Amino acid sequence: MLAVDERDGAASNALILKNAARQPMVRDHTIHHATASGLLAGLAAQDSSAALARRL
Repeated sequence: MLAVDERDGAASNALILKNAARQPMVRDHTIHHATASGLLAGLAAQDSSAALARRL
């Protein structure tokens, strides 16, 4: 489990993300960072129920 400093949570979270993304980058893999709000907005923008079902 990763410990996050409560006093500086945003900076600590960014550091955790950078560290987690480093190994795939070293191995020449693609990294995609997405936020929960961005994912939900993408789902809400689907035009039909079939398109929404494909995305889910």
